Amino acid sequence: YRVYISNNGKGFGDGLTVNDTTYTFTGAANTTYYFKISAVNAGGESFTTSVVAARTPASPTSNASYLIVDGFDRLSPMVLRNEGSILGNVRRMFLERMNRYDYMVDHAAALSNCGAAFDGAQNEAVIADMISLNGYAAVDWILGEESTADRTLDATEAAKLTAYLDAGGNLLISGAELGWDIGRAASANANLNFYNNYLKANYIDDDAGTYNFTGTSQFFANQSGTFDNGSAGIFDVDFPDRISAVTGAELLLNYSGGTGDGAAVGFRGNHRVVYMAFPFEAITDPAIRSTVMCNAVSYLTPLLPATGLSLKAQSGKAGNILQWTTLTELNTQRFEVEKSDDGFNFKTTGMRVPAKGNSTTVTAYEAIDPQVWPISYYRLKAVDKDGSYNYSNTVVVKADTKQHLFVVHNPVQSILPVQVQSAKPYSLQLYNIAGIQVYQQKFDAGTQRLQIAVQHLPKGVYVLRFNDGQVQEQVKVILQ
Repeated sequence: YRVYISNNGKGFGDGLTVNDTTYTFTGAANTTYYFKISAVNAGGESFTTSVVAARTPASPTSNASYLIVDGFDRLSPMVLRNEGSILGNVRRMFLERMNRYDYMVDHAAALSNCGAAFDGAQNEAVIADMISLNGYAAVDWILGEESTADRTLDATEAAKLTAYLDAGGNLLISGAELGWDIGRAASANANLNFYNNYLKANYIDDDAGTYNFTGTSQFFANQSGTFDNGSAGIFDVDFPDRISAVTGAELLLNYSGGTGDGAAVGFRGNHRVVYMAFPFEAITDPAIRSTVMCNAVSYLTPLLPATGLSLKAQSGKAGNILQWTTLTELNTQRFEVEKSDDGFNFKTTGMRVPAKGNSTTVTAYEAIDPQVWPISYYRLKAVDKDGSYNYSNTVVVKADTKQHLFVVHNPVQSILPVQVQSAKPYSLQLYNIAGIQVYQQKFDAGTQRLQIAVQHLPKGVYVLRFNDGQVQEQVKVILQ
């Protein structure tokens, strides 16, 4: 056999020859690795397997908490393409459009951004009992566009998932045809017991008629995203299922446009599940993929170091007030507050709140962010003493619309980032501590994100002033 190893899942080095069916690879802590294998004999080398991924935990004594299972085997039909006036329409086999067999890369990259260590396997390995679901905090099962002919979940897979969920397991499962295959009473593969009672969904119909989705207040913070229509190089999700939640479950995502039905269902009870009726890997924006994945991780497994981590936020007189609780803590070191203006690209605020450390009762925390933006997204990074971490849910705070001037980052160095919303033309002035004006500029009405160069100014305290001829506002700025 030949084992190929990669740090990014796309570029693989020369294969390692292995004369056995096992190979042990030693890697660095908190690092994601990707693998694929081929068979070699006198006749040459076979195609490789699909790509599987694994991320090492922070501590050598810890185990992976997640298992990613790739169950997407289906090959889409050949592409009918016009090859000119002589050949005309010809059916071509473009393998990368039929199935790239590396969709675990997208799941692994997103899950890595959520701080979870994980193992990876093909679904055939689960069926053959080469790997057990038991012992994993959660399973991420990939189905892509697997459908009736290929079986989304056969009887063995469904039985193993049923036993895992009965034991209190947690499941993220995504695929465009799962409802059509096992949730539809007329299907030859129908498994309504598993679909209704374990995935907690009702199948409505096929084809949502859109490629867009939106979150809810409890998941994905009412944000929006898009999955591939064939133009993003993933695959065309042309018939995503339309679903609803059974009693006791809840809708987490809805389709935007088209039929407007449910796109994802969640359930938190004896087991937990997030079931997406379109393929997770088909989300076109990697940042949105990561945000959706981290929301799913928070929903399914509020992991150690802090379990039951729940964040909420609201605007206040002194700034945005963040409040959170944990149900239990074990060797938790601190909480870091991260912030974003778009809900996808988060940066640290510099606020670090020491954790209680070890607790078996509810513990409450609070922090205030004095830097108010028009729209602020927040999440917490819970860090353990061994360096492992996980993220909370994402929350959003909208500022008082009466405010016009917002300093995005403060203190600043070479660039002063400012956001202004004004219905009238306005001017900005910057004054040093002596009251001397060092900057002035006029702007048209509207909402604008500005980058004011201040690298030529001495370090110190300044005042930035907004004036639209009727309203004046000012913010103190520290130049470091």
